[in-house]
Amino acid sequence: MISLKDVPGMEVIDKEGKNVGKVKKVDFDIEEGKINTITVSFHKGFFSHEKEIIGFKEIKNISDNVLLDIEIFTGD
Repeated sequence: MISLKDVPGMEVIDKEGKNVGKVKKVDFDIEEGKINTITVSFHKGFFSHEKEIIGFKEIKNISDNVLLDIEIFTGD
């Protein structure tokens, strides 16, 4: 079982199988016991990172990494 504290730093994979970045932050709803959103830092270049907030409905699975149910366009 994955602990919430393990999610930041996980690799994020989009629905096309591309490694698009890493989880920087998790917004967790304590009352409902679920993740609302994750903030992802996308790989854009050596010194350039772009962040985006991904909603729970766009997350397919969280295990060793975070699998998204959407394609991410990073400009590569």
